[in-house]
Amino acid sequence: MSKDIEPQREKTLHELNLEQREIDRSIRETNIEAANAAGKATLDVLNRHRPDGKRMQKPVRSPVTE
Repeated sequence: MSKDIEPQREKTLHELNLEQREIDRSIRETNIEAANAAGKATLDVLNRHRPDGKRMQKPVRSPVTE
């Protein structure tokens, strides 16, 4: 007995949609992880400069005296 090989068929819209949803979900998860990592890195930099986490302010400019 020889096994018959099924000819390849085109994917249905349902199968294509399921694949696209899986791709979109993985991209969304990657973007969320990247955003969390970037936010953590930003906070690390801010905390390194100011332990209290407040925004750095520019020094007040003194009036020009002649």
